Amino acid sequence: DTDDVLQYVLHTGNGNQIVNEILRSDQPTFCFDDALMNYGTTYYISAVAGNDDGIGNVILNDVCTKISIGTPIRFYEIPVATIAQPGQLSCAQPQVQVQGSSSLTGSTYAWTATGGGNIVGSSTAANITANSPGTYNLTVTNNGCTATASVNVTSIGTLVTTSIVSSPGEI
Repeated sequence: DTDDVLQYVLHTGNGNQIVNEILRSDQPTFCFDDALMNYGTTYYISAVAGNDDGIGNVILNDVCTKISIGTPIRFYEIPVATIAQPGQLSCAQPQVQVQGSSSLTGSTYAWTATGGGNIVGSSTAANITANSPGTYNLTVTNNGCTATASVNVTSIGTLVTTSIVSSPGEI
């Protein structure tokens, strides 16, 4: 029919009936709305085609309306990665702790160092040890979602290494 409309409906039912409609769209994409939805809950997107109600929406209870079986989707919260500003490297403190964290429990951590930075020990823990000035990059992953953060580790001065050289007989 010329007055038919195609829409996509986000809802909680898993069959070919719209149960607890949450949102409608002309496209099969929806953004998470924390006022209407919960992370980790299964929702369904159904295509609906039918008569226009006069303002561009499909009349869902019309006998001619066709509703597809919903495609299940879940929204997952995106973690937020943070790094506490570490102390400076110095002769007295040749290593510093770099403390990373995630807004979500159960996250995994992956650190890299650039610009001369060096990670001492594991690069997959929340906290690492740095022994060289540079940029330290943290990637946090949870539920397939990632977030990144970076911090610069600096040095108060050049770390000096000395050696004493003597000729035989001068000692």
